[in-house]
Amino acid sequence: MALKSNIQNIVGSVWTVLDDLRETVTYKVYASDNGDYNDTTGVVTRTETTETLTTQAVFTRYLKREIDGQAIRPDDRKVLIPNAKISAEPKVNDRITRADGTTWEVQEIQKDPLEALWVLKVRQ
Repeated sequence: MALKSNIQNIVGSVWTVLDDLRETVTYKVYASDNGDYNDTTGVVTRTETTETLTTQAVFTRYLKREIDGQAIRPDDRKVLIPNAKISAEPKVNDRITRADGTTWEVQEIQKDPLEALWVLKVRQ
């Protein structure tokens, strides 16, 4: 556990060094229940809730060799968010809005084995 804690602290220190690359973003967490089935109409009504967070993130481009045109498209981005900087667990379909107003939808989520950093594949 001490190693995990040390590496999480290192990620926090590196995050401080990345000051010029970091930006404040609005992160919207979307959650939906399984829905309620109406026996009369046969319709399932789902309740969708959102939680809006403000956090710090770094947007990066994918390397050319990573882009295959389908799973990873040229306009997709990687978003890095330290685990300590976000209070909710990211999910597919969550949305990130940058200061310039562009909104990106989370397509894929990875977390390093020591749970220090989220790596999100996002798409406009």
